[in-house]
Amino acid sequence: MKTMVLPFVLFIVIGCWAGHASAAEHLGMRLPHSAVQVGENRYKVSMMHHNAVKFFTKKFRGIKDVVHFTAVSLPGVKLTHFRSYRLKDRWQGINISRIRTGVYIQFIPRDASPPPGS
Repeated sequence: MKTMVLPFVLFIVIGCWAGHASAAEHLGMRLPHSAVQVGENRYKVSMMHHNAVKFFTKKFRGIKDVVHFTAVSLPGVKLTHFRSYRLKDRWQGINISRIRTGVYIQFIPRDASPPPGS
C-alpha cells in the first residue's frame, strides 16, 4: 500500500506545482502562453491577430491611460498599437502585427530619462 501512495502523492505535488507556474513576462507585462522570443523586445505568438489583440484588450479594460488603435490594415499586413500613458509602466507601447501568416508582439520600452522641463 505504501509503495502505491508515494507515487500518487508525488504526482499530485508535481501536478499542482506545474499548474501554478508563473506565466512569462516582459517589461512587467504578462505574455500569451505561446509567446516565443525572436528578438530584443519581440515575440512571435501562435494565435490569430484578433486573439492577440483581445488578450491585451482584456488586460487594459477599464484603464483610461492605455489606448489602442489599428495603425495599419493592408492585405497581408495588420498592426494594432497599444499606448500607455501610465508612467509606472516599463513600456510605452506594444505593437501587435500580422505579417503574412505570422503574428508578432513588439514592446517599446519607456525611455528612462525624464521628459524635458521636469
